[in-house]
Amino acid sequence: MLDASLRLSILSLLMSLKTKRNLSVLLITHDLASAKFMSDRTAVMYRGKLVEIGKTMSLLTSPHHPYTELILESTPRLTKEKLPHPVEPTVEEGKNYGRGCVFQPRCKYATPNCVEAEPKLEGKSDFHWAACYNPLNVEKRKP
Repeated sequence: MLDASLRLSILSLLMSLKTKRNLSVLLITHDLASAKFMSDRTAVMYRGKLVEIGKTMSLLTSPHHPYTELILESTPRLTKEKLPHPVEPTVEEGKNYGRGCVFQPRCKYATPNCVEAEPKLEGKSDFHWAACYNPLNVEKRKP
């Protein structure tokens, strides 16, 4: 993590190179603001597993995976609004959860299905995939 002005300078340089030379850039970060500034597509990982992939703006405004929602709810804001759901801190020191969804011990939407089998990364909406049995912000598709 760099101070704000240096980070902005480096990201601007990367964007300039990306545009001028038609490059692809793989940015690995914990900073969603940098991801929003730099990327067209974003992938979210939890405990080494891909849990969501999508177009960056779609993923940040309408996440499908509860972990992405938790990250967004935890992001500091300049307004004094309260978080919709209190975020409980946890320590997960290398626990081996065995089967099931890697996020289910922390997930407020977990069901017995989440404990039994690991969900596959599947399309939940246009250009947006999530590994979740109970995806958020998804319109029910007609069979």
